[in-house]
Amino acid sequence: MDYYKIVQVSRLYKISKGQHILLKAIDILVNERHLNNFHISFIGEGPSRKEYEQMVNDYGLEGFVTFEGKKTQDYLFQHLCEYDLSVQPSTHEGFGLTVAEAMAAKVPVLVSDIEGPMEIIENGKYGMFFKKGDATDLADKLETILNGGYDYSKIEPAYEHVKTHYDVSITARKYIEEYKKVLGK
Repeated sequence: MDYYKIVQVSRLYKISKGQHILLKAIDILVNERHLNNFHISFIGEGPSRKEYEQMVNDYGLEGFVTFEGKKTQDYLFQHLCEYDLSVQPSTHEGFGLTVAEAMAAKVPVLVSDIEGPMEIIENGKYGMFFKKGDATDLADKLETILNGGYDYSKIEPAYEHVKTHYDVSITARKYIEEYKKVLGK
């Protein structure tokens, strides 16, 4: 692949979502390692947007980063599959819904090594990960991917994994079965 379309979907919130780490990693890739075969779209809004826009200006990344703003769930369902990689750089995360959504759209994922996202990718079986908060490690992983180092054979099993374990109708049915057990029905 010559040109990577990368997406980051989340509320723009420095305290927990970690987009500043991703922006620093992009700075490393562009300004230190001279890579230019990618563009990243940030989908979401939040209190850190102005700070992130300033980081983009300070690092000279205007041609590599776009802030798309908040999009509807329908938009995501229709367009997520158009991306080549989804990155979730969170420093704190519960479940990691956007990771599961990307896998369901058959988009490779790169996540921080925190509990929720690591559970979804089963510690690397269904995606790649980097050390939480470490922009250099994130840049290293991104560089590996940009240079063709992603194991694309993970995509279909990742899709099946998410479909089997995180589909809403399946999850609801599992809860109902557990409730019936508890209630003795």
